[in-house]
Amino acid sequence: MTNLHIKPVTSNKTWNNFISSVAARSFFQSWEWGEVSKLNGQTIDRLGIYEKDRLVGVFQITLVQAKRGNYIMLRHGPVLSSWNSRYLVVLIDFLKKIYKDNYSFIRISPLIDRVYSTLLKKVGFRLAPVHDNIDAQICYEVNLKPELEVILAGMRKNTRGSIKKTASNENLTIGYEISAKSIKEFSQLYRQTARKKGFVEWSGIKTEVSEFDKNKAVDLIIVYLNKEPVAGAVINYWGNQGIYHYAAANYDGLKTQAQYLVIYEAIKRCKMRGLEYFNFWGGIEDISDVGHPWFGLTVFKRGFGSKQKVYLQTYDYMLSHGYWKTYLYEQVVEHLRGYKTIGTWRSPTFLRRLFGV
Repeated sequence: MTNLHIKPVTSNKTWNNFISSVAARSFFQSWEWGEVSKLNGQTIDRLGIYEKDRLVGVFQITLVQAKRGNYIMLRHGPVLSSWNSRYLVVLIDFLKKIYKDNYSFIRISPLIDRVYSTLLKKVGFRLAPVHDNIDAQICYEVNLKPELEVILAGMRKNTRGSIKKTASNENLTIGYEISAKSIKEFSQLYRQTARKKGFVEWSGIKTEVSEFDKNKAVDLIIVYLNKEPVAGAVINYWGNQGIYHYAAANYDGLKTQAQYLVIYEAIKRCKMRGLEYFNFWGGIEDISDVGHPWFGLTVFKRGFGSKQKVYLQTYDYMLSHGYWKTYLYEQVVEHLRGYKTIGTWRSPTFLRRLFGV
């Protein structure tokens, strides 16, 4: 291990090129996401693992300070050229040396196969108490390589019908402009959706859209009904995929099924960019779990012909006994939100809304 060392990576190009060549879907490890995190007041650091002079791994850390406990978060990371204990141990030792006194654990969620859980447990990681899809490790993707007609044919009949219906509705128009006005319109729709569905609203959408727009790596698609915004989505572009990151619709948007038109336009724009996948982001693994809070959302996404992709769950490495405070808190909240069950019991809807699905 003497040839391994860790030092900061200061080049945007070096960072993103490495991730794109090793783990092209690791969105939260992108340089741009780190910039969004900084602008939202979070403390981040970008570090590289070098074997002699060769870059063999990168990891973007976010230092989380919360009432439930302080921890070091590597969302979609680390990104390693080879998954072995040597690289993991040098990463753990580095973070322990610097942060052990002030942070109680390390949390990772790399987009790798679940077979690597054995390796992680071997070096001291344990399965995190959060649900399996905290960072979209269970996602649904549409393969964009076929022609658009083939993609449409692979969709559910009702989905195709809804797309055709909305596309022919002369009262519905589509906007693509990214401006202060359009961001405000989408934010208002998103706030209404969060209140209706009972999930926790992400306050950094404006920052995220503005940052990714610097490299033309985002689309903000809004559908208008008689010039009034009724549905929309933020589509991030990273690696070989377009990501359906945020979506919103008001009453009129749901009534007119405008979200079908939003997604169809997003898929077409991804194909225009030559991307390989349209990533619907999170969904549930067991589609027979009808009581899960995300069951209906997953059924909706599957209607577009998307296929399930499953990555490794989130794992924690304990640095101090303060970890158990966070562990207990997150176990309770995950059950109250309905993501986990106790036997056959699942939290009722009013509790889910209270604690934010």
